[in-house]
Amino acid sequence: MPASGLQTLHNDTILLGQDGWADGRLGDYQNSRVSLNDSCLIFDLFQAKILGKLQVLEKMQELADFDASQLENDLILAAKKKPKKVIVLTHVPPFAEACMHKGVMSDQNWLPYFSSKVMGDVLSKVATKNPSIEFLVLCGHTHSKAEYKPLDNLVVRAGNVEYSKPEVQQLIVL
Repeated sequence: MPASGLQTLHNDTILLGQDGWADGRLGDYQNSRVSLNDSCLIFDLFQAKILGKLQVLEKMQELADFDASQLENDLILAAKKKPKKVIVLTHVPPFAEACMHKGVMSDQNWLPYFSSKVMGDVLSKVATKNPSIEFLVLCGHTHSKAEYKPLDNLVVRAGNVEYSKPEVQQLIVL
C-alpha cells in the first residue's frame, strides 16, 4: 500500500496504507521472554538479533518511526483534500486495546511485538486536528478480532485470521 499512495474512492473517501512495524514501546520489552519468528525471518530484524535484544528494539523502532513519519505525511495530504472518511491499512495495531489474542488483550510480554505506539500517536494527533474527518484503521498481526475507538472520529479494527486461511472480515460500503 505505501507504494500506491493516496487512493480517492467513491463518496469522498481516501484509502492509504503504511506497512507499520511493532515498536516495542508498549508493554515490557526489556523483561519479555517472547521471541517471535519475525526476528529470524525478516532480514532487517535478523541482522539486529545477531547483535542482541537492544539492537532488535532499536531496529524495530527505526522501522516503526520511519513508517509513522510516512503515515503522518500521507494523513496530512489526505486531510487537505477534505474527505469525509480516510481508511488506513496497516499491519500492526496502533493501540494496545486493539491487540487482542483469543479474546484477551495482549499482556506486557506480547504488546511490544504486537503494537506500534508511534503509529497510534500519529493517528491520534491527525484525527484530533481533523474532527470532521472519520478515520478508520484496518490492521491485523495479532490474528484476533478487535475494535477500539480512542476518539469520536477514530476507529481501529483488527481482523480475525488463521495462517494460510484469509477471510473477508466485513464489507465496507461507500
